[in-house]
Amino acid sequence: MNTIYENNLKALKQKNEKLWEAFYTYAKQQKESRAFTAVAKNGEVIIGYHGKDRDFNLNSTYNPSKEAEKLMAEYDTIPDNAFLCMYGLANGIFAKRFLECNPHGNAIYVYEPDLDIFMTAMQEIDLTELLNNNRFFIAVESLNTDDFGDFLLSYISEINELTNRYMALPIYQTRFPEGYDRYKQIIKDKYEYYRIQTNTLIKVGKQIGLASISNMRFLPNCRSGADYKDYFPEDVPAIIVAAGPSLQKNVDLLKKAKGKAITIVVDSAINTVMAHGVMPDFVITVDTNKELKNFTAEGLADVFFLADATANTAVLDMVKPKNLVFYSTDSGTWSRMFSDAGSSLGEIFAGGSVALDAMALAIDWGFKRIIMIGQDLAMTGNKQYADGENLNQNTSFNSPTLYVKDIYGNDVLTKKDYYTFIRSIEDLAYRNPDIDFIDATEGGALKRHTRIMTLQQAIDQYCKNVYNITEMIEAIPRRFATNGNELVKQELQKMKENIELLITRMREGAEVCDKAAYMLEHKQYDKDKLRKINEKIRILDEWYADMEEHKLIKKITCQANHDYETTIYLTEKDSVAESIRIYKNSAKLYIGIADGVADIIKTIEQCEKEI
Repeated sequence: MNTIYENNLKALKQKNEKLWEAFYTYAKQQKESRAFTAVAKNGEVIIGYHGKDRDFNLNSTYNPSKEAEKLMAEYDTIPDNAFLCMYGLANGIFAKRFLECNPHGNAIYVYEPDLDIFMTAMQEIDLTELLNNNRFFIAVESLNTDDFGDFLLSYISEINELTNRYMALPIYQTRFPEGYDRYKQIIKDKYEYYRIQTNTLIKVGKQIGLASISNMRFLPNCRSGADYKDYFPEDVPAIIVAAGPSLQKNVDLLKKAKGKAITIVVDSAINTVMAHGVMPDFVITVDTNKELKNFTAEGLADVFFLADATANTAVLDMVKPKNLVFYSTDSGTWSRMFSDAGSSLGEIFAGGSVALDAMALAIDWGFKRIIMIGQDLAMTGNKQYADGENLNQNTSFNSPTLYVKDIYGNDVLTKKDYYTFIRSIEDLAYRNPDIDFIDATEGGALKRHTRIMTLQQAIDQYCKNVYNITEMIEAIPRRFATNGNELVKQELQKMKENIELLITRMREGAEVCDKAAYMLEHKQYDKDKLRKINEKIRILDEWYADMEEHKLIKKITCQANHDYETTIYLTEKDSVAESIRIYKNSAKLYIGIADGVADIIKTIEQCEKEI
C-alpha cells in the first residue's frame, strides 16, 4: 500500500467513518478499474476514464489548475452561509479552488457518481488537504449516496435558500448523465421537502405557536414522554400503526402482539384500530389542525395519549384523556417547566407526518426494532386510507400525484407529500443503521433501508416474551400534580409580561432603524449617532435571541421573519444604499414581530380564564 493511499485512507476515516468502511470493503474486492491517472503537460496528476467508445480525461491535459481557476471563477465569492454542490470530483482540483477562494465558512459537497474514479483518486492523488477540511463533504454513489440528502436537509435554511449554488463539471455531465439525473433529483427532493416545511410553517405557524400556549392548561397531572427513554425491555419492538389502506389486511394481528410489543397508533388510524377491538398501548397526535372526526373511538379517553405540545387543543378538550403524555416541545418555557419538575422535554421531529414523529419517538425511547404497518404512502388497492372509499375519476388530492415503485416492484400512484414522507423514512432509517426498520405494511410504496416482511412473520420472530406493558406505562409518575394550576397561571403571567416588554422594545428598535435610514437618505453622516444606534440594535437583537419565548415568537411571526431572511443577500452595490436597505428591512421586521405577538397576549388571557 503506497503512502498516498495510506494517508488518504486515514483522512477519510476521520472525515466519515461510514464512508471509509464502505469504501475499504469495496477496495479489497476491486480487481480492475476503468479510471486511470496521467500527467498533464504542467506536471499535475490528472484522472482519465476508459469509456465505452473511447478514453477521456476528467481534467485538462495541459494546465488543470488554470482550467479549475477559469471554471470556478463564477463561484470565487458566494454569500456567507451559502454552500456549493458539485457533480464530480475528478482529481480534486476544482473543490480545492473553491475552498481557497471562499476561506470564511462556505461548504462544498462533491457528488461523485463513479466508484472507480474515487478509488483511483484515493490511490494516486493526495486528497488529504480536502479530506481534512471540515468544509469539504463527499458522497460516492453506491457507498454513501444518502449522506448527500442528509447534508442538504441539515444545511438548507431561509438564510441560504436562494444563494446556495449547484454545478456539474462539464465532462461529468455529458459522460455520466444517469448519475447527473440522480444528483439533480436528490437536490429537487430535498428542496421540495424544505419548502413544504417552510410553507406549512408560514401557513399555520401562528396557530401552532398559540396552541402551545393554550395547551399549558393540560399540564397538571400529565406525564413526560422523556421518562420512557430506555425504559422498556430491550427485546420489545415498537409497532407503529398508520392509516394506509393495507392496514385492513393485518390490523387484527395486533391482538397477538399485545404485551409483546409497544403499539403506537397514529391519530388517523385510531378509529379503525379500536373498531377491531384492539386497545393500543399509546395513540399519538401532532397536528394543530387535526380533524376531530379521527378521535371518536369508544374508550379512547382511557388510552395513553401522546401529544405534541402544539397538538389540536380542541382534540384534548373533546377526548379528555385520563393519561396524557406530552412527548415533544421546542418551547423554552415548556422545557424549563419539565426540568424544574424533575423530568425533561425536548423536540421530537422527523419530517412532516405523525407516523414519522412516532418513529422518531421510538428511536428516542431506545427501541432497536421498529415495525411499520399501514404505512402505504400510496394508493394501494385504489384507496388512500384504510377506512376510505375507492378512488375514482372525480377524486381530488391536496397535492400533485406521481408514480413510485411498490414493494413488489410495480408502479403505484402516490401524492407529492407522501413522496416526501417516503424519503423521510428512508433518511431516518439510513441515519440509524443500528435500528432494524421492518416494513410489515404488506403493500404500498417501497422504502429503502427497511426490511420487508409480513406482520405475522414479524410477530412470530420478534414478539416472543410477554410483559405487563400497561403496568409499566402506568408506573411512570405524573408531573405538576401538586398546585399544577397555580404554577401554570404563574408561568402564563411571566410570559405575558415578557411579551409586553418585547412589544415595547421592538417598536423602539423600529424607530431607531427608521431614524438611521432617514439620516443616511438625507446625507447626515453623523458617525457617533449611527454608532449609538447600531449599539442599541445589537443589544436589542441579543436580548431577543436570549428570550425563553424566542422560538415561540418566531413561529407566530414566521411570515415577517421569512420575508426578512430571504432578502438578506439581495444587496445594493452602493454601501450607503445597502445600509439604508438593511435599516428599513430591520424596522419592518421589528414592527412585524411587535404586531404579530399581540395574539400571544390574547391567548394567554383566554387560557387563564379556562384553567
